Amino acid sequence: MDKTFQYQIWNEFNDKAPLQFLEGVLISLNDEIDLCLKHFNFSNRIQYAEQNQQLLFWLCTEMSWMSLLNNAMIRRFGAKVCSLREISLHHNEKGYVGRPDLLVSFNTEDKNYQILFEGKMDEWNGKWKPKDEEKAMKDYYDSIHSQSNKYIDILTNEVINNYDPLVVTIGFDWMRSSTAIDSAKSYFSRSKVEMQTDFCALYTRGNSGMWTYGKIFGLGL
Repeated sequence: MDKTFQYQIWNEFNDKAPLQFLEGVLISLNDEIDLCLKHFNFSNRIQYAEQNQQLLFWLCTEMSWMSLLNNAMIRRFGAKVCSLREISLHHNEKGYVGRPDLLVSFNTEDKNYQILFEGKMDEWNGKWKPKDEEKAMKDYYDSIHSQSNKYIDILTNEVINNYDPLVVTIGFDWMRSSTAIDSAKSYFSRSKVEMQTDFCALYTRGNSGMWTYGKIFGLGL
């Protein structure tokens, strides 16, 4: 089975610790995918199985991938990190507000960091060619960041003391054809050009794959 993994993360921020943490998570996620495929031997009787032998990538939902990301993080950093998945937030005036995907706290030797991960999922078929790629990506990340800020207002004021997290908007784009994977590999090499994406990783097994990418809000240059 053909297998590839590659990642990029831009080291242009003043504080390197969150970047190093995120880099470790992206690397560990590659091992987590292999572990999942080892434990769950998907049947070839499932619909469309003749097109794909690595169904994990496009059967999983956004929540599934956030769980795999969380598993990878815990397995790599152990007791240095703690996480909460999809806690339910309410406001007296607004009622139910929503559920942030993943709250993370991790410790270095001299500092504690808080990160709020907010994820989105879609299919990558290689046909995405906006007229202004940079603006399209900025709008995409900003929309997710805006959603996260609604959660942070409540978390800061009503739920968690001294809460001032970095926000990581993270996308999961699944692929189930060699054509989609080839286009993703080509786009991967150009991902820094649009100057919005701060990290990306491409995981493929056979003719299935997942492209993980995102932006970090709150580090500053």
